Amino acid sequence: MPLLPGLYDAVPAGVRTDLLMMAARAYLLEREGENPVRKFLFRWLLPKVRRVETLTTPLRWYQHLGLRRVVEKLHLDRLLPRRLREMSWLLPPIPRRPQRRLLPEVTPAQGERRHRVGYFLGCAQDVMFAATSEATVRVLARNGCEVVAPAVTCCGMPHVGYGEMEVAKELARQNIATFEQAGVEVVINDCASCGAQMVEYAELLSGDPAWAERARAFSSKVRDISAYLMEIGIEPPQGSVAMRVTYHDPCHLVRAQKVTKEPRQLLRMIPGLEYVEMAEADWCCATPAATPSPSPRARARSSTARWPTPPEPSRGHRQRLSRLPDAALAGGAAGRPGHAGTAPDRAAGPGLPRRRGER
Repeated sequence: MPLLPGLYDAVPAGVRTDLLMMAARAYLLEREGENPVRKFLFRWLLPKVRRVETLTTPLRWYQHLGLRRVVEKLHLDRLLPRRLREMSWLLPPIPRRPQRRLLPEVTPAQGERRHRVGYFLGCAQDVMFAATSEATVRVLARNGCEVVAPAVTCCGMPHVGYGEMEVAKELARQNIATFEQAGVEVVINDCASCGAQMVEYAELLSGDPAWAERARAFSSKVRDISAYLMEIGIEPPQGSVAMRVTYHDPCHLVRAQKVTKEPRQLLRMIPGLEYVEMAEADWCCATPAATPSPSPRARARSSTARWPTPPEPSRGHRQRLSRLPDAALAGGAAGRPGHAGTAPDRAAGPGLPRRRGER
């Protein structure tokens, strides 16, 4: 998975600087060994989805018991340790329950079934961006897709980025086997990082004779939600959204997966929505520049500098859309972020029922 896919835009043709960096990190890990924190994160926590969900339970309590609102209203965050206070600035709204525990394994198509697709529910989508995941499944179902959402593990992107190659390979094998058993035509994702990593499974397992061909077949099936909807022909939204939006290209989507025009095409299909192109829309969101940063404040400052402010809205309200959870978090430092994957769902007419309280 291209750790920094923009790197090889500025180097001699054919030089995969990202792969060189990841190989170097893997070498350093092998030479210097693994500290307890890394072992906890990459070998104990991330490979087990239920552990991630359990560990984020206090965040759900913090928000849904009203503690977050009280802390922000009374400015009690000033009493928190600096590191914790700064991290709280980037915390998105947390759903009451992880999406994995609510999403049916199989969602039937509305009307005639034209396709049977798999849906990869990423870790961040599960515990932080559940509404986006629900919208993705609803849009697919409205457009004739039977959606299979099997129990998957982490895509392996964090592991590859930090040199944990063997763990990443094992996670890739698990996910490939899971979707093989599901018998789907394609594997849909709504997280640019997850999609970029799964596209690279073929490269990751190219040296494994037992898995190389299976990995190539799997990677060829991976599709971004916006690209797939345009590929099969989306049913025009029946509703209207009075909103002025712009769109940010995640590096892992525009460079690693070569998807640029489809998200914009989807947005322009929505009645009432005014699309404004962002200056330097393909600039990095600054997450790699500040991660791993010793200070989340540095990440917020870097993000604010890199997210241009579009013109004031002529009607409705303004929103920035992206296809990457990290970009949405980074954009939160500069304004009101959103996710391009939810836009067709917001403009849809009657469809699959929503959970109580969902807007």
